[in-house]
Amino acid sequence: METLPPAATAPTAPNSKWYEIWMDVWTHPGEEAFWDILKEKDHSATRGFIWIAVTSLIVAVVNIIGYVPISRSISSQFENAQNAAIFNIGSVFTYGICLLILTPIIGVIGVAISTGIYHLISRLFKSTGTYSDLVFCMAAVSAPTSIIVSLIALPQLLLSNFPAIFWLVAICFGIVAVVLAIYAIVMQVNAIRGAEKIGTWQAVLTIFLPVIIIGVLTASCLVITIPAIVNSTR
Repeated sequence: METLPPAATAPTAPNSKWYEIWMDVWTHPGEEAFWDILKEKDHSATRGFIWIAVTSLIVAVVNIIGYVPISRSISSQFENAQNAAIFNIGSVFTYGICLLILTPIIGVIGVAISTGIYHLISRLFKSTGTYSDLVFCMAAVSAPTSIIVSLIALPQLLLSNFPAIFWLVAICFGIVAVVLAIYAIVMQVNAIRGAEKIGTWQAVLTIFLPVIIIGVLTASCLVITIPAIVNSTR
């Protein structure tokens, strides 16, 4: 039996701090939490995109820190110490600048497109929500998720030069990442339920239908192209 959202009313709740909203969603991942955050006076898509941009910058900084030991490992392969130092500094600088510029842009564009796809698909199930509301709810899930993933991945990057410890940390990271991914999907389903006002199975299909379509198209392309490639090499 589906839970019906409360009657639509004008938002009256004052703006909560970003961490209060994220904590509410992460500790109460049901659709009710998303109904609550949509009562915020400022629950606009712009606020959601700002969260994504800022957290993407944090992720970029964490990745730059994790890249330092990797670059040192690569630069150690140079016989000339001066060339190694130039490569080490240059690679970190170039990598860092690219990440700081591109990561926020890619993050915002990715959320904008994926949320737009979810919003359009939810229309097939007669949803009544708005794109702006869905962006706000999805950002409340995606922004903290990206920070958590980058922080738990950092030890793995820093220990890349220590193979024995690295693989142990990598296995632990893999387990935590799987659990976190499942939890994030549950929150995304409830975010769509809360923002679009549709049922659970409709929300699940909204998320997985694009994946299924892409998978079918990819499999079809492989079935068509692989035999042609094999025949051409004979």
